Amino acid sequence: MGQCLAELGTAQKINDAPDAAVYGIVNDGKWWEFGYLIDDTFIHNTKSFSIDDVPNLFGAVDTIFKAASAASDPKLN
Repeated sequence: MGQCLAELGTAQKINDAPDAAVYGIVNDGKWWEFGYLIDDTFIHNTKSFSIDDVPNLFGAVDTIFKAASAASDPKLN
C-alpha cells in the first residue's frame, strides 16, 4: 500500500492537481485493498476483498470506478 500511496501522490503532482481525489487498488493475486488520496490525506479501506468472493470484489471495484468517474466529471455529481 505504501507504493500505491507514492503513486497516488505522483499522479496528483503530474496532473498539477494536489487537491484532486485519486484512487488506488492493490492486490497480491488473492486479496484486494483499496484507498484514495485527497489533498494530503490518505484513506485506506481497512476491509480486504478476496478473489474467492468475485461478486463482492467486483462490487468494490465498480464503486471505485464510479467514484473516480464522478471526481473527474462534475456533471456526474
